[in-house]
Amino acid sequence: MIKNGLRPKAAIDNSINHHAKICVENAEEQADSLALVDLLKDDIEYKVKQYSYCICKSTPSYIKWLREEYTRKLRYAVRQAY
Repeated sequence: MIKNGLRPKAAIDNSINHHAKICVENAEEQADSLALVDLLKDDIEYKVKQYSYCICKSTPSYIKWLREEYTRKLRYAVRQAY
C-alpha cells in the first residue's frame, strides 16, 4: 500500500471492505452477516496486529481502540449492504 503512495490506514480500510463483502456474500440475512462478523474476531486481531507492526509505535490502548473501530466499521459496512 505504501509503495503505491497510499497511507497505511488504507490497508485497514481495504480489509474492512473485503470482510464486509465476504460476510454479505455468505449470509442470507443481515443477522447472519453480523453473526459472521463475530466469527472473524481472530482474523480481525491478526490484521490489527500486522497493521500495528507497520506503524511501529503502537500503544496497547491504541491497538485495542483500533480493534474496536475495525469491528464497528465492519458492522456498519455490513448493515449498509442490506
